[in-house]
Amino acid sequence: MLKFNRKTEYGLIALRYLAQQLQQDEDRLVSAREISNAYKIPYPVLSKVLQQLQAKGLIHSVQGTRGGYALKRCLHEITLADLVEVFEGPLGVTDCLCASELGCFLNDVCNVKMLFANLNERIGEMLAEINLQDLSQFESQPQTDKATLRAS
Repeated sequence: MLKFNRKTEYGLIALRYLAQQLQQDEDRLVSAREISNAYKIPYPVLSKVLQQLQAKGLIHSVQGTRGGYALKRCLHEITLADLVEVFEGPLGVTDCLCASELGCFLNDVCNVKMLFANLNERIGEMLAEINLQDLSQFESQPQTDKATLRAS
């Protein structure tokens, strides 16, 4: 199953939160503690996620008592592909398509390599087409209680 890891999820949550704050007040800085409290994300993990986002140039930080984080680029310039690459590495649905892999022993006779290469390309294009501006337009939906769903 294709699945994003938890840091990717936390990174997206943080970026969306920063985007929402930017839309309300473009000069506002947001602390890691504020995001952590708002979404019940463990503070040490979120701090590392934010450091990785900063290292890749998606956000910037300001030190000090009034410091915090803000987006470094415009909403439409930050794509889901950018975020995924920070925490998942280069896209590769199979080992032979990963940039870090040396290849596969089936490379010369593989009858599905082109299928996976096409799938890999299409997923990459889809992730690159979705930007933070698109994602910030979705309203956060409250978690529905499973017991309520079963009762209806």
